[in-house]
Amino acid sequence: MIASYNYGRYLSQTLDSVLAQTRQPDEIVVVDDGSTDNTREVAAPYVERGQIKYIHQENAGVSAAKQRAVEESSGELLAFLDADDMWEPTKLEKQLPLFENGRIGAVYSKRFIIDEHGERSSFQHPPFYRGDIINQIFAYNFIAFSSTVVRRSVFERAGGYDFALSTGEDYDLWIRMAALCEFDYIDEPLICYRRGHSNLTSNTPRLLANTVNIMRKELGDSNIASRLSRHAVRTAWASVFSAYGRLRAAEGKPGQAFSMFCKSLFYQPFMAKTWNGLASLLLPRPCRNLAKRFIRQR
Repeated sequence: MIASYNYGRYLSQTLDSVLAQTRQPDEIVVVDDGSTDNTREVAAPYVERGQIKYIHQENAGVSAAKQRAVEESSGELLAFLDADDMWEPTKLEKQLPLFENGRIGAVYSKRFIIDEHGERSSFQHPPFYRGDIINQIFAYNFIAFSSTVVRRSVFERAGGYDFALSTGEDYDLWIRMAALCEFDYIDEPLICYRRGHSNLTSNTPRLLANTVNIMRKELGDSNIASRLSRHAVRTAWASVFSAYGRLRAAEGKPGQAFSMFCKSLFYQPFMAKTWNGLASLLLPRPCRNLAKRFIRQR
């Protein structure tokens, strides 16, 4: 399932990575969410060769486009892919056998990071979890969207995508699915996740606002809230306030940044990234470098 909005410059690489799979997908569905670039022209040869199903719709947003891609597909297993990312050749071959376990509703993997030119760089993966992961995924979204394959029946039971969300829609979906099924993963990079071609700074306020809305929504669902530990909830809030602190610091608002970091430490006193942010705010660079050397020696 591929939803694309103005990613024509990457779409052929994305599609070619799917067609190069050692275990070919049964179908490839591309939803063009009202692109104004050359997406239609890039997709045309693939349509003519019968390799993809291409749907063009008026721009309705990322959640609606992803949901449309699911609705236009027919398989029980749904493999998601952003239009600027790529799969490694053995992705499906390695992930699909895990669904022989009927308790598994979603499978994900590690990732490579690539820039806008396709050059790879190192990436420090967060801890991954399998089985019942609802507490871990609520506290922090560690799953790369393009790495996932999900069971349609679980996706539908979870309610699909929330059209009100313009960012964070996958985090929202994983929480709802984790309340219904187990997750598993392949412990190796099976996708190339592209960075560096969009303005992440301008998107950060909207992403954080949507994250807060998602957390409040899920905490308001008794079926989900009853499954969440106090530690997971406090860690999630600490992460959000820590991110807000770094954002306010980058905006040149040290007073607001300090307040956000303090709120983060209230929820999780030992969160290293919050202490790092606070140190960056309060200590001159030589002192920060000295503290880092001291910590490494310890």
